[in-house]
This record gives sequence, structure tokens and C-alpha cells, in this order.
Amino acid sequence: MPDWRRVGSHLIITKGKDDDGEDLIHCHVPDNSREVRELLQAAINDLGLTESLDFVPMNKKEPPDRILFHSKMRIGDSICFSGGLRDFHNAYPNVKMGILGKAEHLFDCNPYINYEVTQDNTEVCYVGPGEMTNASNRLNVSLVDAFRYKMEKESGLLIPAGENRGDLWFSEDEYNEKPEIEFPYVIICVSEGAWNLKTYPLEMWQEFVDQNKHILFVSVGNKGDVSKKGKLTGNNVQDMTGLTEDPNTGIRRLMKLFLNAEASVGLVSFHMHMMGAFGKPSVVVAGAREPMHFTKYQGHQYLSTEGCLSCGLKGCWKCQAFDGKKQNCSELITKKGINKDQPYPFCVDLIEPVDISRALNLYYKGGRLDHDKRTEKFNSAGKPLYKNVVKEYRMMPHLKFVSQEELEAKYIEPQWVDKSTGKKFCFGGGALTHKDFNFLLQQLEKYELRGD
Repeated sequence: MPDWRRVGSHLIITKGKDDDGEDLIHCHVPDNSREVRELLQAAINDLGLTESLDFVPMNKKEPPDRILFHSKMRIGDSICFSGGLRDFHNAYPNVKMGILGKAEHLFDCNPYINYEVTQDNTEVCYVGPGEMTNASNRLNVSLVDAFRYKMEKESGLLIPAGENRGDLWFSEDEYNEKPEIEFPYVIICVSEGAWNLKTYPLEMWQEFVDQNKHILFVSVGNKGDVSKKGKLTGNNVQDMTGLTEDPNTGIRRLMKLFLNAEASVGLVSFHMHMMGAFGKPSVVVAGAREPMHFTKYQGHQYLSTEGCLSCGLKGCWKCQAFDGKKQNCSELITKKGINKDQPYPFCVDLIEPVDISRALNLYYKGGRLDHDKRTEKFNSAGKPLYKNVVKEYRMMPHLKFVSQEELEAKYIEPQWVDKSTGKKFCFGGGALTHKDFNFLLQQLEKYELRGD
């Protein structure tokens, strides 16, 4: 049962008779049509019925001349956000659409974005996936849907759903560029960022790599994240961790690495969202943290243990193994010599390295991939098989080139050292950015706070 003090909306429908004996239905509903749909769908699901409310239209308003969507999410979520931008443009092609975001070089070359639209000359719609993420255990929605829903809610406009994938664009020069790595390769991303419950032990990743010595793996990831977990080794591993973080060129370099890769392997993270956008194979080690329908893309091998544990009948969405001394995950295990002897979730331990190997090699057995040659980028007429290619390179105008001096001043990882333990807490390698670090320093100075 919910805590009734925290109920934000409700729907009450009564059926009775009026004074003349005629049927009378009275509704007490939210004034937001999307919330009405969500509540009605929840009631249908609770009764075990099969009906869907996808056909129910929202109340439309006249679209504005221009609009700006603001989403400060990390790279994986930003890729999903790009799918919402595509759907909005397809629904309202005459509306000038601008964006503010994180990892904004993802949106370079995007023909749907109008650079004249800024937060100074239009209404701003702040969007993120939080509401649908929280509802994902009871609604059959995807992460791309979550952004589209929030864009609908904030703009008040119906946005019909497009493909369940992100929407990334290249210039012709970028697309035609010779691949940085000569031989066919598979990208592997083993870092989990700031959340230690979203993990798979490095030792088990290494075992998987060692099982597939015939495949070249290119390891990518954030330098700060990887430094905590460690690196993969072997003659079939090319380490590129930390090499795609340049604020000027890093994201576009990363996109080209994925574009020219055969497949990717990793956790539920940005690699699968990027391969989903490009329509390429990916093997995802998911465990049971997220509902499968929320993060899986068509054509991906998604290794889920959803429903295999008593705690995994639905996504737990937990992030940290411990909250202080309190254990957040009820199914943590510890194995000597695995995960640096630190506890990790049982739901991912159920997935063995041989399971990942089998999932990856199914692409080769099925014929979608070939060990001896790259996947084609062009058709027989020499045209790009990937459709999102424009003639000229366009960059968001407010993204200026960052000089070496600015790099040294702004992008060197600041650290906070716990003097009692000697442990270093780095900013910039996860969800906490350099701006967060500077903000904390400003508050310490403002309130004259000191600490030893």
C-alpha cells in the first residue's frame, strides 16, 4: 500500500443512477491526460486484462513556433533523449527545436536542431526519464519512451512514438573516414560508473576475453571509472580507456569507433544505447537490476536473470551495495579473488563468462557477423547503409574549442582526500562533475567552513 501522505494524483470513477433512474458515471481525475492514461492502464494491468490504451489521444494544444528541450543526462541517457527529439520533429516539423544537454557533441550534425533557438528566446522544457523509470515495473515502456513521455508532459503536445532507439547523425566526411582500427573488432566496456550494484567482476570479464582469443576487443570507458576497477589484458585487447574524453573531439571519436565496430559487449550502459542507435549487435550483461523491457533493444543479446531470484521478480533499481552500514542488496555474495574480494550482486554472478561467449558467438553462427571481414557500411551503389548522414559537419554554436590551458585549468580531475583513510574521491569520473566540485568549494568559502 502507498503512503497516502505522498500520493500525488488519483483517479476515482463511480457508476450509479440519477434521479430519473438513468445510468450515471462520475469521474474525479487529474487534469493531465497522460496521468489519466497511466492510471487507467495500471488498473487494466492490475485486473490482468489485455487491453491497451495506446489509442487514447491526448488533448492537443496549438504547437509553439519554437521550443527548447533541456536534459542534463549522461551519455547513455542522452542517446535515448535523441530518440525523443526525432519523434518530436516528425510530429511537428515546422516547430523550431533547440536543446541544452550534456555530452552535446552527440547532437552535432543533427538536422532537426535549430541553432537559433536558445533559452533566452523561447520556453524551456526540462526533461528526464525519472517518472517512467519509477513506473517501469508496472508499465511496458522503454527508456526512449521515458524521454518522449516527459517531453509530451512538459510541452503539452502529443508525440507519437517512433523507433525504440536513439537518433545520432554523422557528416559525410565522418562516415567515409577510414576506420581508426584496421581489423574487425568488438568494443568492450566493463566500467560501471558510480554505482557498484551495476557491475560484473573484472576477473569474469577477463575470463570471457580469454575464451575468445580469435576476437579483437577494444576496451573503452572513462579513465576515472576504469582506474577504480582495473583494465583488461591480453594480446586480443586494445586498450582505449580514457582516450575518448577530449572535450573537443572525444565524443565524435567514440561514435566513429562504435560505427566501425562489429558489436559491443558490456553492462546496461551507453555502449548498448549507441549500438541500438546504429542498429548493430550488442551483448548486454544485465542481471536483474532493471526490467528487461525497459532497456533492451531489438537485435541485442540481453542476458537477464529477471525472475530467477525472489528479489528479482521485478527491477530493484538499487545503485549502491551499502547505504552506510545498511545493506541495500539482499543477495550480495563474496568470492575470494573475485571483484577484489568485495561483495557483488548474485543476480549477475548467475551469468557466467561462457554465457557471454555463447551470446556473442551466436552472431557469427547465425551469419550476422563474419570473423574474416567487416560489416558493410555501404550498399552496392556506394550509398551509406546508415541513413543518418548529412553533407556538412555542424557543431552546436555554443560549444567552443577548449584550449590546452583551459583543459589544464578545468578538466584535470580534482580530488577530495579523506585524511583518515587516505582514500581519494575523484570528481569528473562519474555523475559528479567539475562544476559540482567548484560549487562545493564556493559554498565552503561562502560559509567559511573548514575541516581537517
